Parts: sequence; C-alpha cells; structure tokens
Amino acid sequence: MNTKEFRYYSFILLISFIGFSCRKEIPVDVPNSQPKIVISSIIEKDENISANLFISSNAIDEHETSNFLNNASVFVYENNILVDTMEFFGDGNYRSADVIGELGNEYKLIVAATNFDTIIGKTTLVDFVSINSFDTVRRGKDMNGFLIMYCDVKFSDPSAEKNYYRLKIIDNPEKDFNIVYSQSNDPIIEYAHWNGIYYFTDALFQGKEYSFSIQLDNYYSANSDEEETQYSNNVYVILENMSEDYYYFSKSVSAQYDVDGFGFFAQAVIVYNNIENGFGIVGSKGISTKPLGEN
Repeated sequence: MNTKEFRYYSFILLISFIGFSCRKEIPVDVPNSQPKIVISSIIEKDENISANLFISSNAIDEHETSNFLNNASVFVYENNILVDTMEFFGDGNYRSADVIGELGNEYKLIVAATNFDTIIGKTTLVDFVSINSFDTVRRGKDMNGFLIMYCDVKFSDPSAEKNYYRLKIIDNPEKDFNIVYSQSNDPIIEYAHWNGIYYFTDALFQGKEYSFSIQLDNYYSANSDEEETQYSNNVYVILENMSEDYYYFSKSVSAQYDVDGFGFFAQAVIVYNNIENGFGIVGSKGISTKPLGEN
C-alpha cells in the first residue's frame, strides 16, 4: 500500500470512529478505481489448459451484477510461441482444445478485453512428487473416547530443484475438497490452514526422503474396531508439488480466509499476485494421491 492509499484508508477509519459520537454527516468522496481482469489458471500435466476470468469489484459497489468476464480473447503461448486461442464455454470459463500441459514447458497466457488493460501471466509446468507411503504409526483416544490416529507420510524430494508443497487428507479421491480434519506440528510447516491444509517447502530436506507427521481425529467413530477399520480404509493423502507463484498465492489466500472471522480489526493479508496489469494467478502443480496403509 502506497502513502496515498494509506492516508486515504486512515481517513476513512477516522471518520468511522467520529460517527459513533457525532450526528453530523460528513460526505466522503470515494475514488472510483478502474476494474481489472482477474484470472485463475492452474496448469497440470496431460490436461487441457484452461482459465477462469472475472472482473475485479469495488468493495463499496452496491450493484449486484455478475463479475464473470465473458468477452475476452485468451492467447496461449508455449515456450514463447503462440499456439492457440482459448474457446469460451460460459460464465468466465475458457479452455484450449489443442494445448495440453507438458512438463518443463513455459506457458504464458495473454488476456485482452475491451475497456480493460491487457493482462499477462506465465508459469513453468512442474512434475508430481511420488508418495512412498502413508501409514498409521499408532492409535489412541482423546478425552472423549474418540479415535486418534498418528500417521506418517513419506516422500522423496527431488534434489535438482526447489520444491513447494501443499498436503491435505481427504475421504474421497475423486473430490479433493472433501477434507478430513487433521492436526500437525511438523517443524517443516510454513503455514497451516485451520481445517488441515499444510504448506511447506523442501528447505530443510532438499533431495532427501522426508516423513511428515500428522494426526487424524475421528469424531464420527465410536470405540469399535469395525468403525476404526472403516475409517482407515477411506482416508487418502494428497501431496501437491506447486510452482513457486502458485504456492505463495495459495498460502496467502488461505491466510486471508483464516482472518476473515476476526472482522474489522483483523490484520490485513496481502494476496500474492503474479499477473501483469491485473490480479490472480497463472500457476502449475503435480498431484500424488495414496490411501492410508498402501505402500
């Protein structure tokens, strides 16, 4: 935030406090910022490249209109060569019919639309990192008698590159948003989302096998061995190797969600952005999945 913006928001804050003790209305001329294009495009190996486009909204805009950007041209560059123009599929969704993500290639997306600045975002496609094992180390019960499972996730970090990871536990491999609540105090964690999504890099174990410790709390089981087994057979770990920009973007978005509940006095979180002349992310990831107990 620059000095001008800081003074403006400080003024708004001051006016808010004065309003509690003064009946006189003071008109404030709020500047109308120019909307920008917002993009979300995460590229994966062997998947068609796609993008979701939106229009940034003013926080004080009272008009309830769709913020999908539906009239844009999205140009796909592979290693700095124009290879395709994405097709439009409605509600801000665009997709390339011909370009499929290939490891190590750089992909650049240029988005142009009438009355908006042209935006540019790029990324290099990263590979997945295999999970060696996901095992239960021991079992226990909490003070209410619910099952607790202490598990280790082992994987081997590539030695020739710096890697950025996100790890989570799910109960359905087809729906990676079905997150199983977990806890971890593993020392490599840089940020932990409240519901059990963990962000970390390979700074402390580059090129080595690492064992990530995690605790699963089964609030839905009683104390029978049958339910314990059923729970164990329906838990999967997802390990995502992320491009650097996507890692910092995702981590900052998680932090923003976590402070939302603290209201007006929450410390502001600046969301990471790698888009020239706009907002959002063009990134890449490689995903590995393994069920509990399978080596």
